[in-house]
Amino acid sequence: MVFVEPPKREGNEIILSITGFISICPRTGNEDKANIEIRYVPGEIQIDRYTLKKYLDLFRDKEIYMEVTPINILDFCVNYCLTHAQESSKSMMEAVPKRITIKTAYYKPKRMNIEINFNRE
Repeated sequence: MVFVEPPKREGNEIILSITGFISICPRTGNEDKANIEIRYVPGEIQIDRYTLKKYLDLFRDKEIYMEVTPINILDFCVNYCLTHAQESSKSMMEAVPKRITIKTAYYKPKRMNIEINFNRE
């Protein structure tokens, strides 16, 4: 089961640590397990931890290469902020995180790390 720890703060940056992430490797059919860290400087909307957990739980039975998982998570985070900006009549550009980094650490068969960055400044 995916566990999203309570957010930590370092200055204006929010850190979400995720453990227990599992998806299915399309090539082997085996489970891929990873730890994920999301660091972001929020815009006017913050990413809801519970909604993020529900999204990540969807991967448990999904065939997806671990290498593209961070891109999917980035897409989710940006779309979450845009959707909530529309609902609250906030500026879409100001709702999106100013900066976001997603780090994925997994073993296949040795430890591999993937990091993607988004910066709107």
